[in-house]
Amino acid sequence: MRLSLRRTAVILLLLAAAALLVACGKSAHFGGAKTVSGSSTHVKLGLTRARARRLAVTLNLQASDLPGFTAARAHEHDTLVEKKLEHKLARCMGEQAASDALAEASSKSFEHHAQVLHLTVSSSVTIVATPAQATAELKAIRSAHARVCLMSFMRELLAKQTQGGASAKLVSISSGTPSAAGTSGTFAWRITGAFALHEVKVPFYIEMVGFTHGQDEVQMLSFGLPVPFPASAEQELFSLLVARANAGGTSGSGKGAKPPKSAIPTGPRRVQISL
Repeated sequence: MRLSLRRTAVILLLLAAAALLVACGKSAHFGGAKTVSGSSTHVKLGLTRARARRLAVTLNLQASDLPGFTAARAHEHDTLVEKKLEHKLARCMGEQAASDALAEASSKSFEHHAQVLHLTVSSSVTIVATPAQATAELKAIRSAHARVCLMSFMRELLAKQTQGGASAKLVSISSGTPSAAGTSGTFAWRITGAFALHEVKVPFYIEMVGFTHGQDEVQMLSFGLPVPFPASAEQELFSLLVARANAGGTSGSGKGAKPPKSAIPTGPRRVQISL
């Protein structure tokens, strides 16, 4: 969740500007299916930090997965406010330091614009030391305590997202556990908020969905303004990440072994945007 929430703060700044444009012009879904548990409990023997880094990069979303989307310019640095809120959230969640992970990598943020529509999606992958650590962190992310921490983080973050007279507020936070065969477990959080400018309100939607697969922790972050990121496209991309983890994550056991490139689906997967 660490990488996803850092990116949340960045994109909310962009959304604040987008909300102003929408206001001037005009006034994912969570399934009820149970989590499917898999048998991915082995440790990848001989997995060095360098190999873990390569694996993390490979498992992430890539530009070829998202025709019609463009890669956003990278955010060069966190603001002092973002860093303080991020550290506060980490303390609330009891997260371990980033150095405890073998590797962390995130995709670029991919954007799609059509008139007032603003869609953004990205992914992040963390390779931890053991499957037990991944399981414990998944349990923490799905807990009621996580909701309290996330709500506090979002309220403080949104309170600072003001631009050109527009303000932002949190509307709701809900959770779910989407089904993903072959994984060790999943989580999903949906955050709904709104930007307000005078009497015009523009809703926005943030969805964080992820899973663990052995030592792999995979997350996807999507934004939608003024409508949610399309559920069908989100499911397609999530399924692609699961397929990559199932193929690449299980092939890394054995000293010196590398995940065969041919076994890891890379796309292109044409994402259909229909509203």
